[in-house]
Parts: sequence; C-alpha cells; structure tokens
Amino acid sequence: MRRAVSMLLGAVVVGMLGAQQASCADLVGGVADTQARPIPDVKIVVNDMTGKVVGEAQTDSWGQYRIAGLRPGTYNYVLDPVTSGFKGGDAVAYLGPNGMTTNWNVSTTTPSVASGSEGGELTVPHDPPGSLPLRLRADPVGVDRQKILEQIAKDRQRISQEIPAAREKLLAEIQKIRQAVSPSL
Repeated sequence: MRRAVSMLLGAVVVGMLGAQQASCADLVGGVADTQARPIPDVKIVVNDMTGKVVGEAQTDSWGQYRIAGLRPGTYNYVLDPVTSGFKGGDAVAYLGPNGMTTNWNVSTTTPSVASGSEGGELTVPHDPPGSLPLRLRADPVGVDRQKILEQIAKDRQRISQEIPAAREKLLAEIQKIRQAVSPSL
C-alpha cells in the first residue's frame, strides 16, 4: 500500500513539474504606419525554427493582435501585409515564459520593422487626448484578453457618450465663474 501511495505521489510531482515546464506565453503587439496610425487586417504569423506555423493572428481595427499559448522558444515572426499596400517583414527572437510585446512599424516603401520587449505592455491606441493610456500586460497567466478588450471598447463607448454632457456642464460652470468675477463679460 505504501509503495502504491509513493508511486502515485511521484507521478503527481512529475506531472506538476512537466506542467510547469510546458508553460505557455502570449505574444501581443500592434501594427502602425510611420505616422503612428494603427493598421487593421494585417496578418502576423509565428513560425518555429523548422518553418512550421505555430500561431497567427490578424490585427483588429486598433491595429492590435494577440497570439496566445506559445511555448517559450525561438521563433520567426512574420508580418504579412495581406492587401494593405504595406511592405512585409520578419524578425527572429526568443519568446520567454513571461510573454513578449512586438510592435511593427510599416511603410509602403521599406520593409516592416519590429521592436520587441519581454513581458512588456501593449498600449491601447487612440486614447482620448489628455487621458491616461490603457495598458494590457503580456503574460502567461490565463487571462482572457478578448474579454478585456471588449470591456475597454464598451467603456470607451460609454465615456464617449458621457463626454459631451460633461463638457456642457463644465462650460456652464466656467460661464458662471466668469459672470461672478466680471458681470460685464
């Protein structure tokens, strides 16, 4: 009986160690042109060093993409501009267990250039002027980024609907202050 329990405990420990070694990481990033405008519908492909495709994504309307569940390792990252008119590009880099952010700058005249950082943050582009940028972490934790992005979009829509009313209220307050300071204005 003791032997069976020991073997079972050993199998559990080996399974836990194997699960830790098989950790997965996310690749997140954005694609923008030379004027920092986001480029939607650009394909990002991740190939292992044998050329096998291990992940791919298409940029959304904000020029962002996410490829989840990659194992740590060295990959070739390829930007395929599809029909956008921009030049493609590729880069080879190591993806660690903390994930990686890879942003691409694209041009119609020169090959695309990638810049990456381990873990990193993905800035959600087109924040309203004067607002604090929203950021997402690139990490291997099982966070559903799609739900986060959907919530950000809902929050932005709600805020954009609230801004005109808040602006009018602020302008009315400013007018009251001006009249209190100088009734002739």
